Amino acid sequence: MGTRSGDGLTVSKYYFDPNEPLFEQGNAATSLFLIEDGTVEIYQTAGARTVSLARLGPGEVVGELALIDGATHTRGARAISPVIALEVAPDQLEAVLDESHTLVRLLLKHVVRKLDRTTDIAFGQPRTEEPGEPAASQGVGEILG
Repeated sequence: MGTRSGDGLTVSKYYFDPNEPLFEQGNAATSLFLIEDGTVEIYQTAGARTVSLARLGPGEVVGELALIDGATHTRGARAISPVIALEVAPDQLEAVLDESHTLVRLLLKHVVRKLDRTTDIAFGQPRTEEPGEPAASQGVGEILG
């Protein structure tokens, strides 16, 4: 692991061996990773069934959905090959989002939730809104006002 700064962010470099998890389904989101080298599999497990949802490579990001939404990971990510990834911690992402317009932050959260629900539907596990979770249209009118 190494640390470097750029664009106002401090990132840490991590190395993952094949089959090593970047994060596990159900765990709290603690960071996002930018893949520098290698292949990462995104998967979802329900009961005894595990389905591979995507394979991501250099230049792609994993872990951002749960981190932006402030939720646990609804999917897992593991290295398929040796992986080099840059980790961005939650406080770093929060600082970037804090500099964004309120509408941008709201739209980003809504896109994340819709993408999460769409993936659940594709996986055969549609879900309803969580208690206390804002509906997709809630809050936009207040901002655009």
